[in-house]
Amino acid sequence: MYLLIILSYSSLRAGVYIVVDLADNTDAKQLINKIQEKIKKQLEELNANSSCTYSLELPAFTPHLSLAFVSQGPLNLENIKQDYPELISQLKTIAKDIDPIIIDAKNIKTTAWDGKFSVEHDGITKKNYLNIVSKLLENKSLSALAFRIAQLLNAEYNIEQKFTFSPHITIGRVFEKQDRSVAEVKNIFDELESTSIPSIQINEFQLKGHDGSAENFKLHDYEKSSNQYKLIISLKPFIWLIIPYMLRIHAIV
Repeated sequence: MYLLIILSYSSLRAGVYIVVDLADNTDAKQLINKIQEKIKKQLEELNANSSCTYSLELPAFTPHLSLAFVSQGPLNLENIKQDYPELISQLKTIAKDIDPIIIDAKNIKTTAWDGKFSVEHDGITKKNYLNIVSKLLENKSLSALAFRIAQLLNAEYNIEQKFTFSPHITIGRVFEKQDRSVAEVKNIFDELESTSIPSIQINEFQLKGHDGSAENFKLHDYEKSSNQYKLIISLKPFIWLIIPYMLRIHAIV
């Protein structure tokens, strides 16, 4: 079991996303109701002394449950840092009160919108997860875009999703296989690129084995050139092999 929190912010809103593994839960609706009831009370206490107002959004999908805290109004990194310790403390209390077997608060990851504020507490992930965290830059129809991505990936990976929040989209998938090849991973993004979706930027890709020793790499950006997006893949084991060829190509051009 694991608890993943992604903390993001912009000048207008910020969100804390909690992803909980429900693989062994037999009554997800009851669990969701418990979480909602607990969080409502905790939010009231947090907002009483907070620099901003947090509200609750609950986009639920399988095989994970996602909760999003969205704050309205002006917000900056200092506000988040001020609220963060208290918020995390309350979330851990909520997790213990609901069911310590279902929710494990030892595995927490937080990431600010601009990537400057990041803290990790590693726990044990017993299954393979595929998490794609996508930034939406100038998208005017979040629901339509999210549905398009989910529909695209459903054909091959049977991912069940509901997206109702911004500024991030998180796609979660439990794999039966222990490993995924780089070629298979790249195919996902080749498909996304072929849809010609304007305004989407994929900034992070994580692929972990059950013991954390599987391949891990990140996708930095889509670079826009002549209305096309070029995928940049960072693979640490091969980076020093790639650089000489990149320099040679640049010299030729």
